[in-house]
Amino acid sequence: LGGRYVLKKINLEIDKGVYLLIGRNGSGKTTLLKTLAGLIREYEGSIEVMGREIREMKRREISSLIGYVWQNPYYGFIEPSVREEIMLIIKILRKKYYDEKILRTLVSEEIFSRDPLTLSGGEAKRVSLASVLIADQLIWLLDEPFDFLDLWGIKDLLKIIFMKRYEKTIIVSSVNTYLINLLNPDKVILLSDGEIKFFGEPESLDEDLLETNGVPPRRVICR
Repeated sequence: LGGRYVLKKINLEIDKGVYLLIGRNGSGKTTLLKTLAGLIREYEGSIEVMGREIREMKRREISSLIGYVWQNPYYGFIEPSVREEIMLIIKILRKKYYDEKILRTLVSEEIFSRDPLTLSGGEAKRVSLASVLIADQLIWLLDEPFDFLDLWGIKDLLKIIFMKRYEKTIIVSSVNTYLINLLNPDKVILLSDGEIKFFGEPESLDEDLLETNGVPPRRVICR
């Protein structure tokens, strides 16, 4: 990007399950997710989904396989109402169905007529999540999905992730290691300065490694 490498020596093979991508601010998490989602095309090497190079796939085809939820919930809003915003992806992908359970879990029907840009942060986050996840893609890339959510929002999102964890590949990015306990991920990916410093099971993740790479460890630091 801009003549410099943001990501370096990335080598991952990811199957179904829940993966927590952690790293300090500016570590490259969002860039990695956008690249995996096909939103960034300038990279060396290859990214294959179901045996196909992602650069060779059309945008609609990628969107039908990979759902990417932006960190800023207001970023992608373009429709005049919540209902139209949520259903836009179904229209674009020309799908005949959508996941009603996800929609009912995340979004209250009473806000369907609202302008998305008038929503509170938590409401906007719920709509942003629903507007992607109702398409029920095989892969979900969730960039800081718990930001803005209150306790009930966190519980609702966790309910959806746990419901789908054995059906999909779900990558959740965050700087917060408390999500290790909340998500119980199959694997953790620690990213620092655009490089993978750890990829493995959560119980094998060293606390000192987290602290060295600018991520608050699970233990309390008071010094």
